[in-house]
Amino acid sequence: MYPVINHLKTVFFILICIAVGIGIGQAYVWWSQPPKRGFEKSEGPPLITGVGDAPEHRGFTLRPDRLPSATTLKEWENTHATTIGIPCDASLTESALADTVKLAHAHSFQVVLLPPSLGQGAGSDKIPFPNASITNAATLAQQAKVDFLCVSDLGQEPDLAYWRSAIAEARTNFTGKIILAARPQVIFQIDSWDLTDLIGVVGPIPLAQRLPDAPNDVTLHDMRVAWDCSLTSLESLARINRKKLALLNMNVPADISARLPAPDSPLATSVQNPALQRLVYEALLTETKGRAFITDMLLFNWGEPADLNAPNNVPGLMTKFAEAWDPQKPRLADTAPAEPPADTADGTFDGADGAAGN
Repeated sequence: MYPVINHLKTVFFILICIAVGIGIGQAYVWWSQPPKRGFEKSEGPPLITGVGDAPEHRGFTLRPDRLPSATTLKEWENTHATTIGIPCDASLTESALADTVKLAHAHSFQVVLLPPSLGQGAGSDKIPFPNASITNAATLAQQAKVDFLCVSDLGQEPDLAYWRSAIAEARTNFTGKIILAARPQVIFQIDSWDLTDLIGVVGPIPLAQRLPDAPNDVTLHDMRVAWDCSLTSLESLARINRKKLALLNMNVPADISARLPAPDSPLATSVQNPALQRLVYEALLTETKGRAFITDMLLFNWGEPADLNAPNNVPGLMTKFAEAWDPQKPRLADTAPAEPPADTADGTFDGADGAAGN
């Protein structure tokens, strides 16, 4: 009997060794495979994106001398916007701000008070308001019942002691939420996010670009992958610091290009590409759906008629905003035709799923 038991033990031991060996082999094969995601070809963005809620605080920023009227708010309501950004420059009076906030709240909008030169120039490492006093800005925001106060537009690594004092001072005068905002090139150098309620990212955010000899045509899916790379890295920063993101000044330039310039090419003048611009806008709207748990705010600049970078001046784009931000539509389509449609003769884009990538 004992020999039989010994043989059974041997058989079981061999079977266990084989199973462990197969498991190790499969794990090695999986580990050694290159990542399947990439800008040139991928199996698709993660399931979380394009599905679910848009950022809770989404909307548009107007110049302080173009404060929104009831008509403008109605237009924004049609896009399911929820938030208004107002730059705080020297021309903004306390009464004008208070009246605007009262009107916005009556239409169920929330209001963000922003630095006057947000996204312009190289940014600053100090308080960016006209009178260089965060106390005055915070007091103005509090008296007008503003909901959010963005206190910075950092273009370089800040003086931590300076900002601790400045934000502590702001909190004694303002009871709403405070946003500490920085440019993408320096945001990962900052380690003082404990000071703020939201991590602000001042656009434009750089996107991954194709190689110079890559095909001209790009699809909505391609641009979603590009946005996913940028947004996911910012989300990782927010997760580490247990904060949410506020994406500010997110306009897409009309001369955007999906390809890097050739190393030996001469410096070329910018070329407007409205088809690609619209595609990049749509991809951003799609990619920020389903990220509301980490991306709390998404603001675009509402431009004058001559501002080709503004979303309201891109033909047909406001319809896409309404679709993306409609709480009754949890998903946007991510389909692309076999051949990208061409620009029409008048420069508008005929179709929304493909574009020439310049």
